[in-house]
Amino acid sequence: MTDLNQPDRLPAFSGTFRYEAQLEWTAAEGNGPVWLELGQVYETAQVWINGEEAGIRICPPYRLEVGGHLREGANAIAVEVTNTLVKQETDPFSRFAQLEPGGLLGPVRLVY
Repeated sequence: MTDLNQPDRLPAFSGTFRYEAQLEWTAAEGNGPVWLELGQVYETAQVWINGEEAGIRICPPYRLEVGGHLREGANAIAVEVTNTLVKQETDPFSRFAQLEPGGLLGPVRLVY
């Protein structure tokens, strides 16, 4: 994953980035809880699995239990990451602060 707020990408972007992926799941892969770990996220993350909201995280750890949302076979996963307005609306203090990365940096993985 890439920092989308790098100088050669979208350094002044404030808003939401959407990430989508497909996942093949076999129920036999896990007998207990299934966690989706998003790794590094800047700033909030909202997750959907197969069009159903699976949860929102506003701070670390960016980890959600998603076993009840997964189905046998193909699964659609979407993660929306929203950053703050500091990149677009600077104040006297933030103008000189080092800007944090933006988006979903991961690593993203399932843990069961």
